[in-house]
Amino acid sequence: MKRNVLICHGGGPTAVINASLYGALREAMLSDKVDHIYGAIGGTGGLVMDEPKLFDLKTLDKKQIELLPYTPATVIGSGRLIMTEAYFQRICDVIREKNIGYVIMNGGNGTMRMVAELSNRLKEDDVCVMGIPKTVDNDLYGTDHTPGFASCAGLAIILTQGVTRDTRSGPLHVMVVEVMGRDAGWLTASTVMARTEDDGGPHLIYTPENRVSVDKMMSDIDNKLCGRPGGIVIAVGEGIRNEKGEPFCPPIETPNGDVLYGGMANHISSLIVQNLHIQGRPERIGMLTRTDFRASPLDRREAVDMGRLAVMCALRGHTGMVVGWERVSQDPYRVEPVLTPAQNVAGRNRRIPDDWFNEEKNDVNEKFIEYMRPLCDMLPPAMAKPLMPPVTGEPEFIIPGR
Repeated sequence: MKRNVLICHGGGPTAVINASLYGALREAMLSDKVDHIYGAIGGTGGLVMDEPKLFDLKTLDKKQIELLPYTPATVIGSGRLIMTEAYFQRICDVIREKNIGYVIMNGGNGTMRMVAELSNRLKEDDVCVMGIPKTVDNDLYGTDHTPGFASCAGLAIILTQGVTRDTRSGPLHVMVVEVMGRDAGWLTASTVMARTEDDGGPHLIYTPENRVSVDKMMSDIDNKLCGRPGGIVIAVGEGIRNEKGEPFCPPIETPNGDVLYGGMANHISSLIVQNLHIQGRPERIGMLTRTDFRASPLDRREAVDMGRLAVMCALRGHTGMVVGWERVSQDPYRVEPVLTPAQNVAGRNRRIPDDWFNEEKNDVNEKFIEYMRPLCDMLPPAMAKPLMPPVTGEPEFIIPGR
């Protein structure tokens, strides 16, 4: 007897989450075990309503299906529903009522917790639940890298190189570039690939993996500026912490308990003015990098493959697992699929290894660069060398009294 497929997205989208949806949809359409292929409209929130919000993706126009890999965000929507026992029961009831035999959940840590929980609750119903990793932060266990990361990193690299060019063109100042990544610094550290020229930026990199005091950061910046004709660029993660382990810039807590990060670049720019008496200018590389349709071709291809693999494994009887990549060759770059129990992925944050940083913990080393190099197929083109002479004398905007 044929059974139905349910595809559900959780958490923030990426530039290639629809590419994984495309891969899952196409693989499911090839199987004679599958009847309807439902997309959960609005994520798990759409499943717990009195009338579940389901859309049969097989009814999509073929042209619309083929556009999915090139469309950022999520066409079926997503959600961040805080799960309760009643919600779990409701979702399980919907899965049973709709004759769903295969559940594909695409998301991050919270979503993988759902994969583990649902696979246990639905085991007696012979329902297979599989997870597709998704996060621009690249902080999930069980995979070499996550779909969405390479696209976001590529745009962060391009923007950082442009900011470096801009900063170099003017008088002495510090451009502070804040990059997404609350608990792990993969995106922040990826900006190192913008150094395509001698002495290119970012000149300092601070990530959540390493604590840093205000005095140490100001000293690092001062040393980098010493004897330099132009300004510098520093990349900072939105979740970096001080020497006591406290947020370097206090986040905002909403009335419902959510913690909102941001404002790190503004905070550090103010510290630069107060402590170094030169101009600090803030910029933020945020959600725009995950919304651009110019996704990394490698990221798009691998996202499609992730979707296909998840459905393929579910059809073969695997459940409670997350598909991922294991890097088996660096040059030439080659990855192979691996499966990891969802319970080993849920609720954990994969951080950059300690030995991938320099001794000062204000930059990454060659190990991180080697990791990133195969994932960077969106690097900016070669550019003309700067011709302007070194700036001499004190810039007019220096604050008196240093």
